[in-house]
Amino acid sequence: MHKTKCTSMYTMKGKQRKGMFTAVALYLQFLSLLLPFLMLLAFGFAPQAILLSALSAVWLNVGISFKTRMIFGKKLSRKALTKLGIYALILSFLIFYQLYFFGSSRIVLAFTVLQPGEATFTISPMVIDYLKLTGEIDYLNVLWKARYWDLAERNISVECYLNCPDPQAGCSAYQNCKYLDYPAGAAGSCTIANPNYDLTPAAAMADRASTVLNKISCKFTDPKNPVITSGWVNKEFAPIAFYLEAPSAIALTAGDEFPLELVVKNLGILTDSYSVAVRSLASNLIVSDGQATITNIKANETGRMRSVLLLLSTVEAANAKVNVTSIISPQINLTKTILVQSGMKSLPEFNWFGMMQIMFLAAVILAFKFKR
Repeated sequence: MHKTKCTSMYTMKGKQRKGMFTAVALYLQFLSLLLPFLMLLAFGFAPQAILLSALSAVWLNVGISFKTRMIFGKKLSRKALTKLGIYALILSFLIFYQLYFFGSSRIVLAFTVLQPGEATFTISPMVIDYLKLTGEIDYLNVLWKARYWDLAERNISVECYLNCPDPQAGCSAYQNCKYLDYPAGAAGSCTIANPNYDLTPAAAMADRASTVLNKISCKFTDPKNPVITSGWVNKEFAPIAFYLEAPSAIALTAGDEFPLELVVKNLGILTDSYSVAVRSLASNLIVSDGQATITNIKANETGRMRSVLLLLSTVEAANAKVNVTSIISPQINLTKTILVQSGMKSLPEFNWFGMMQIMFLAAVILAFKFKR
């Protein structure tokens, strides 16, 4: 009786140990699915992440093998299987630690998909989330957000140059701004005072006037390891540019007024004002309120002007000319011709006297027809 009771207690302890080992195996199996998935999301298909995925297969086999006690063709005890899973977990933690905290300073790894016909590619350990520009005639702000490819929390040094034609050959003679030890992952900026913009007019385009494109060139570098760099990141911009929205042709009837609305949109980075003039090119067309100044239009904003056209007669063709000039740089201007076409009056446009004329004419035609 006493011997049977001891045997029963021993069996219960054995089942408890087996249950504990099974719980550990299931926990390792859960980690085997979770950690490699996070690694692949964070670091792409780097060799370390792929190795973690391989270790997950080992953990998965550990979980499955608690019933068969067979792994890789060998029979192991549950305790040995548990140890194998723990070793794989420790190794994975060390790989994660190296990849996350020392990845960019020890090793830079990336896979680049080459397009058809490409023979070269560039590997960059830094990611530039954005590079933006704002400014006025007396300053230029360069704004950015950059981080390390492996999300390392280290600083970045930034240097930006204005209108440097060949950054690879050197830009020390050109205006610049710098930010040393900028915290990676945060938004940063630097300012170039009194920038030497190139305000040469660009080739004329339909409904648009602009300066030639200027360029800002920025380089992001690890201050502790200058070999790690983004290379030169270039952004082109037009200091002054605007778009004119106006009809190419309008139809007018003699004696009627037409409200002409003009819209000017600022496409440059500088806040600008515009001188707008509308004038007639024919003696039978009168323009009222044809001069105006649209002031302080910021980048990507619009200003409006309204004038009135009056067509006196349709004896000769009548056109109107619109001219828009930048106040900052008058050499940036745009001229557009609006064709004024004479139109016939529709029935709702006639007054009561015109209606009486139509009715009288219709009565005469009917009387003449019945008389025949």
